[in-house]
Amino acid sequence: MTLSENIKNLRKRAVMTLEQLADKLGVTRQTVSKWKITYLFRMQIYCLRRQMFLTLR
Repeated sequence: MTLSENIKNLRKRAVMTLEQLADKLGVTRQTVSKWKITYLFRMQIYCLRRQMFLTLR
């Protein structure tokens, strides 16, 4: 599974639009669309996944 597929799946599980995800991460929708794997991105995704997991429980 690619990074973009992972983001899309996590976003759908949390019932979020791309814009809502960007707002939670404090960036624009275009930024989320263009991101590549970096340390900062990984940390933001980790925090977001943790938040989504806690929300889904």
